[in-house]
Amino acid sequence: MRKIVWIIGILFLCAGCTTQPLRFTQFNSPSRIPANEKKPTLSVLFVSDIHFNSLADPTLVPTLISSPVSKWKTVFVTAKNQHVNSYGADTDYSLLMSAMSAMKAALPHPDLIVLGGDFIAHKFHQKFRQVVPHASRKEYADFFNKTEQFLARLFIKNFPQTQILPVLGNNDAPCGDYKSQPQGSYLRAFARAWQPAVNRFGGAPDFVAQFSKDGFYSATVRKDKTALRVLALNDDFWMSHYKNKCGIPSYNAGPTELHWLNQKLQMSSNVHEPVWLMTHGPAGLNLYSTFHFHPTFCHTHLFSMIYKEPYNSQFISLVNKYANTIRVMLAGHTHMNEFRVYGANAKTPVVQFIDPAVSPIYKNNPAFDVLSVEPKTFAVLDVKTYSLNLAAVLAGSLNSKRPWVPISDLDREFDLKSASGRSLEILDKELTNNNNLFNLYAFRFMSESPFHGFATKNRTAYACGLLHFTAEGFSHCSCK
Repeated sequence: MRKIVWIIGILFLCAGCTTQPLRFTQFNSPSRIPANEKKPTLSVLFVSDIHFNSLADPTLVPTLISSPVSKWKTVFVTAKNQHVNSYGADTDYSLLMSAMSAMKAALPHPDLIVLGGDFIAHKFHQKFRQVVPHASRKEYADFFNKTEQFLARLFIKNFPQTQILPVLGNNDAPCGDYKSQPQGSYLRAFARAWQPAVNRFGGAPDFVAQFSKDGFYSATVRKDKTALRVLALNDDFWMSHYKNKCGIPSYNAGPTELHWLNQKLQMSSNVHEPVWLMTHGPAGLNLYSTFHFHPTFCHTHLFSMIYKEPYNSQFISLVNKYANTIRVMLAGHTHMNEFRVYGANAKTPVVQFIDPAVSPIYKNNPAFDVLSVEPKTFAVLDVKTYSLNLAAVLAGSLNSKRPWVPISDLDREFDLKSASGRSLEILDKELTNNNNLFNLYAFRFMSESPFHGFATKNRTAYACGLLHFTAEGFSHCSCK
């Protein structure tokens, strides 16, 4: 009965889904001209926030515990329920395999794969304890590691000729959410699992040694005669909720990582080497938490921040300092299809693309991005989003032969000359003044889910949060 009520509710919410909203609409801004999509580009698969729940079918867990990771797939296919999970839940095996098939169909041979972290389901420890209440800490840690290793094997097998660069998310720690352990055993296990893909073509020979220390590393991506430096960070150490619960209390990895980042950026700047920065989360305000927990922030001056101080200000300062070196920044964490622009109004603003989540736990449709990249400068020219319409899946009206479809083409949809920081800075400033434009953005924000996202709760403040990353700057912009 509950399932029937749920499906009826989804059908009601999606009553207008067959009528397409404003898409690829020309807004005739003289400052924005559609990019030339025929120009030769590199293709990058950008995936984040998978949040795989290997415990979704509790009846399989004992067999998974006793089986090597190489046999896990044969265990998962024996599940009685082979339907993808719906809104409000993390990614089960069926959704994971559906997403993997869609990635291969959209981009069979990508030049690069970037994984934005949060591979493991939310509240994984609690879920495991509910299924295996008497398990030891070691048994839990082993199962956590095997879940991560299963994902690594899956990507490596499906993309055997592609360099794959992952970062850790705040849920990717056996110790708990926002509790990444410096120099912990999980970092070593993660590094060994992903090493064949990260160091493919010799791009990161020191990956295991670097990552095993504190979870961040440097890699080189080569294409023809050009090379890109990718700095992949473990920003869990900088996050407001972080606690070093399982590491050595006297060791603080946050300043160590910032010092390392500064050195690497300076070295790349000196030799004119282009850089991509990868983090799990963006800097600045946690807009969802600010709107939800501090709706009267203009009066109370209470804000939720993703990075704590002084890391937030120091990281922003480094990005602004090396804006001529950093071609693009990539992140996840918010689960939504977003962007940020650092150094707005400066000579060279830097854009940060935030990848939508595969997990539909926040009622977004599962999605991933494909980036078109200029092969000589490594600047991102365009972003295309592919998504699975879960409302249509529940209603039984989806084309089962090709359930994931392209839903958004950034430069065409918003008439961008390119996907540069300057173009997106202009777009952001137009969001507060153009209802049609913002409605189009809000629909893309949730990957065309029938549910409303937090961006619509305070349009002006949301737009301010895409350009201003300190409480003071955000407050000055949104509380006029």
